[in-house]
Amino acid sequence: MAEWCLLGFVTWGCLRLSLCLSPTAAFPSPQQHPAEPRGAGEQEFSVQGLIARGGSEGAVFLAACSSGDTEEVKRLLGRGARINTTNVDGLTALHQACIDENLDMVKFLVENGANVNQQDNEGWTPLHAVASCGYLNIAEFLISHGANVAAVNSEGEVPSDIAEEAAMKDLLLEQVKKQGLPLCPISKWGLSFPFSSL
Repeated sequence: MAEWCLLGFVTWGCLRLSLCLSPTAAFPSPQQHPAEPRGAGEQEFSVQGLIARGGSEGAVFLAACSSGDTEEVKRLLGRGARINTTNVDGLTALHQACIDENLDMVKFLVENGANVNQQDNEGWTPLHAVASCGYLNIAEFLISHGANVAAVNSEGEVPSDIAEEAAMKDLLLEQVKKQGLPLCPISKWGLSFPFSSL
């Protein structure tokens, strides 16, 4: 059984899962209710436990965000934690909150200064992540807070290129048009075309 942590990320479909490589660094999945019984050897997430195991300040902050503990996140920010800190894959807490479909944490992070256009090591912004997963409500929130609908990832894709759901693609293309972006992106097939021809 895969345990959750912030050690590494695997992309699978729309999910970029953080899979644990060590049973001593287990974090609950966002779907697991804290009252649910845990399997043998699984531990309850705690920031204090991560600190005790020698976790770095950045890892502690990312773990607190991933767990949804806004009080701990506030405390860490008050002690100087950087809201845009990244893991080894360049993912921020905002990326992870988007992937986890945690709108409350997304709102909290953005309202406290998280960069909505921060790119990970593959050039994905939080908007790329929600476009891929189809989380329309989070996409609308990010766009209303300045997310760049024309951000290009390392494969030359803008968020609308990776959106699979029609409603998501429509929202993103409408925003591109509304913002009058003169972008001629390179599609997945290597074709360049202006958005006005869509």
